[in-house]
Amino acid sequence: MMDIPQVARRMCWRLKGLLQSHLHALTFRLLILYTVCASPTSASSSYILEEFSDITHLGEFNNMVIHQSTGKIYIGAVNRLYLLSETLGLIKPENTGPQEDYINCLRPFNSCHCKGTDCDKPTLTPCVNKALLIDYDNQKLITCSNLIQGHCEKRNLADLSIEEPHRYVPMIPNDRSSPVVMFIAPGPGIETPTSPRPNVLYIAATRSLAESIYKDMVHTICSRNITTYELVNDDQFTATRIEMDVLQKQTFRIFYRYGFSSGGFSYFLTVQGKSVTETDIYVSRIVRVCQNDTSFYSYTEIPLTCTHNNTKYHIVKTAYLGYAGKALATSLGLPDLPDLRTSEDVLYVIFNNENPETRHRSDGGSVMCVYTLRDVRRMFTTTIQQCFNGIGNTGPAHITKPIPCIQWDDTDNILNDDYCGRHEFNHPIAGIKAVDAEAVIHFPNDSITAIAVTETYDYTVGFLGTDNGHLKKVGALCI
Repeated sequence: MMDIPQVARRMCWRLKGLLQSHLHALTFRLLILYTVCASPTSASSSYILEEFSDITHLGEFNNMVIHQSTGKIYIGAVNRLYLLSETLGLIKPENTGPQEDYINCLRPFNSCHCKGTDCDKPTLTPCVNKALLIDYDNQKLITCSNLIQGHCEKRNLADLSIEEPHRYVPMIPNDRSSPVVMFIAPGPGIETPTSPRPNVLYIAATRSLAESIYKDMVHTICSRNITTYELVNDDQFTATRIEMDVLQKQTFRIFYRYGFSSGGFSYFLTVQGKSVTETDIYVSRIVRVCQNDTSFYSYTEIPLTCTHNNTKYHIVKTAYLGYAGKALATSLGLPDLPDLRTSEDVLYVIFNNENPETRHRSDGGSVMCVYTLRDVRRMFTTTIQQCFNGIGNTGPAHITKPIPCIQWDDTDNILNDDYCGRHEFNHPIAGIKAVDAEAVIHFPNDSITAIAVTETYDYTVGFLGTDNGHLKKVGALCI
């Protein structure tokens, strides 16, 4: 029988990425909390079980990943990476900055073509970790920063040393603040029982605010080969990438909040202007591409909203893809499966009404909505079918000039939940009808910035982090 600290630690390891969105709110301290509960719905008391802080280094925790097998913790910070044990013991710190960087040059710097200008004026620049992933297939740690036009490195999982050869490919925003979402999921290919489709990198990047001639080499959304960092497909006519319209990219901002893989599709949650003519009114959308699509003709986006007391919340702050305990699954209309880990995906999303540019938050606090991926897929299918019925226009306008949808008779019944962009017309598609849900919980006085959800017996338990470093436990989530 495990003792209480072991139980607490195991609970913590299930909460991967719990504080990933806003780790800096903890003022450079990482905590493991042990929560004592009399029952799933009772009041609880908490105390600190383990703690890590680096008193020699002032900076911010930006990203965290936990190894699925070893429990080791990898942290990406400003000017430093950390490798910790599963009990938060420091195994290895690794300095990453500041470094001399050239805003208008790619490496190697001695081959730069802008000599006499910015190439002669390096700037000592902080290294801001902006993405952190574990590549389990190749047993590497992928780290991405603002330096060298937003490049990524492969590091050894055991000691954080850089793996060679190094490839300097602009992949993420090269400024300090523009967000990026990156995850590993299957890409195009033929899947067999013994050979799954190869994994690739999916990247969604907010356009950099830096004055760099290279920032437009970073694609809005793309999939890349994990080994070479090249686009998965890039031929004369098609590619696995989406670009913003050249006339809109200077003024239309898209903030990517979360990304995940589910049921053969890759999804991204965004906060963006309502339209190209209403860029100061922000809404959230859920974007999708089929993982077996080598042209990204399957690109579709639809609005995502959350309602509380007849008030619409439009701004996604963070999210978590997981499962539901038996009680919540029943209320969501999901099948009663014996193994929760084989149940259907459920998306937990935190909303507020904060302006993503100014960070000004109107009254209303934060709310959580819960969506089944079954319902999300159904809305995407409906949106695609409407366009192929000749209803509406293609779009969105910040990607391509909208044109009327072309009516097409689906005699082969391919416009189903698995539609993968087979046709070279009616793409991309921007739906109008939102995926909406009623909030399951409201925090009137808190700004929730991080979330993780786990199941315990019949119950679904949420752990939420606030912008001022507090951790909240929500027991027995239900609708």
